[in-house]
Amino acid sequence: MNMTVGDFVGITFWLFITMVFVLVVSYVIAFIYNRITWYYNMKHYGEINASLKKCETCKTEISIWAKDCPHCGHHNTDWALKLLLLIISTVLVCMTLITILTLLLGLSVDNSMKNIPEIVNSFVLLIF
Repeated sequence: MNMTVGDFVGITFWLFITMVFVLVVSYVIAFIYNRITWYYNMKHYGEINASLKKCETCKTEISIWAKDCPHCGHHNTDWALKLLLLIISTVLVCMTLITILTLLLGLSVDNSMKNIPEIVNSFVLLIF
């Protein structure tokens, strides 16, 4: 059973669709987390201060959207941002590994090096 260029392009296409789906789900999770944070702050700090949170270091009130505290310069990251970065990096690593395994499988089944230019060309065309 030889792996053709069409098989490789099909696998890569479905991996791309999966990556887009994971990114959309990650964005929705981050959006829901920000809404929950906003409602929590609105309940505990009042309507005026609903978009404020306390800095982890100096305990002053800063915007919930601020990445750095303007008073002490501490970098405040939310767990939603960390989760989003973790999911994106995991998806990229998995796609790279699956692409490498797909190439190796195609070469090992065929036992020749003649398909390498076709596979590389189709992969480059798919990216660009």
